[in-house]
Amino acid sequence: MKIGILFIGTGLYIQFFKQVYDSFEKYFLPNHEKKYFLFTDSNDSFPDNVHVTKIPWKGFPGDTLYRYHYFLKIVKHAINYEIDVLYYSDVDMTVIDTVDDEILPTRDKPLIAIAHPGFFRVSNGTPERRKFSKAYINPLAMRAPYICGGIQGGFLAEYFSACEIMKDWIDIDEKNGITAQFHDESMWNKYRITNIHRFKILNPAYCFPESNTYKNLNGIKPKILALDKDHNYYRSDPENKIKGQPHMFTDTISEIRKGRGKRHKQQAKPDIILRS
Repeated sequence: MKIGILFIGTGLYIQFFKQVYDSFEKYFLPNHEKKYFLFTDSNDSFPDNVHVTKIPWKGFPGDTLYRYHYFLKIVKHAINYEIDVLYYSDVDMTVIDTVDDEILPTRDKPLIAIAHPGFFRVSNGTPERRKFSKAYINPLAMRAPYICGGIQGGFLAEYFSACEIMKDWIDIDEKNGITAQFHDESMWNKYRITNIHRFKILNPAYCFPESNTYKNLNGIKPKILALDKDHNYYRSDPENKIKGQPHMFTDTISEIRKGRGKRHKQQAKPDIILRS
């Protein structure tokens, strides 16, 4: 199978790209050919197997809310590259152990989702409760697990079909002056509830907090980490923060953190809440 992997790296988030790319190359479906699709405002150069689509920096929540709009921009490219299965990963993830064919979709379960680590085994999560949003889920219809937005995917046609529907839901909400409570994640959970039998759901090993404090995750060995980060810093206007930062593509995460530590003596405690 040919695997496509989607990343969004706008503003300061592009600093995470090298480490996530290297980790996916090494550990993610290593027996399959991979092609990467990067959506970015960066002018840096990237490896030959990375297809770059330029998008503007929108800040938060725009950069994550409009992900499905962006993904639909590369439908023709994905078809031309003969991609069989497409995945999205937050750019601030890193793969630390081999992720093999267990993450592939099946004919009966063509979409892939990951149980949210914060709610796994303990609750139905935080689905949208406002009835005037297209992401609304009736509490009686909600079934665990609540899924995270950070890793998702499926067979090409199935995933793009889901993206098209969620894009339309977001556009309708925007026209009605509302943004879903947890943006794209709220929409992904709504799509899952309305297509519940089409999802293969994996445990939080594939979206595991780097600094794990969740007792409900005891006994789960992580394979993909959601890296600790200062959300407010990385979501800020890059025009005000980019000077003096490590080079956007060549630095490792540890170098980025060391560099930032010198400039931010009162750095906030890393936030491990998994909201992109």
